[in-house]
Amino acid sequence: MRSHFWIIVVLLCRCLTNEIFAQEPIGAIELPEMNILYRGYPNKVVFAVTNNGDRNIIVNAVNCTVEEPVNGGYTIARPGGGKTAILSLILTDGEQYDTIKRVHYRVSNLPDPILYWGGSKSNSKATLHSTSLFAKYPPEVPLNASFSIAEWSIFDKGDTISGVGNNLESADSLFRSFEVPTVVTIQTVVVGPDGIRRKILGNWSVDAWTDPQQEPKVIRCG
Repeated sequence: MRSHFWIIVVLLCRCLTNEIFAQEPIGAIELPEMNILYRGYPNKVVFAVTNNGDRNIIVNAVNCTVEEPVNGGYTIARPGGGKTAILSLILTDGEQYDTIKRVHYRVSNLPDPILYWGGSKSNSKATLHSTSLFAKYPPEVPLNASFSIAEWSIFDKGDTISGVGNNLESADSLFRSFEVPTVVTIQTVVVGPDGIRRKILGNWSVDAWTDPQQEPKVIRCG
């Protein structure tokens, strides 16, 4: 997945004679994250037009709302429930309206995040002494979306240990019982900025519980 997706439209100068050229407007629409708009997510979009003369710039949106530009030169686009959205750049002098660029975008839900146990990504090795779960995108996904762990469950030998939030301390007694390396599977319910509750599963390989600092010391007398 590319971290940035650029759409640059250059309207070439139209030749009036063999020697005289009239410069047309040059429009650009930039969607840095990718060529898609996500529901329930503040998609950053940059609009730019040059050579517009004295004409005003209008942004027309279909199945999408576009906010006023914020500091940094970008605006926020929020698509509706359909499968596509359209953003158009229009120049007008009050009487004539010219569409210089129209772009169709796919509309989709946010992709599922990946579970991390402490600093360990799912399908890697973790430590039983980590007590926190996280759901987030890996570095190669350039979306700034925050997810929270609503609840989790661990299944072991027919028993289930569950908890709410991202804290695993209530599974400590189970982890202490692991005497050999094993694979821990954790099922979670994750909530994103779009309000969707996602069931995300993670697997980690772990060593047996061995931590002298947490074991009681035996003092021998005589």
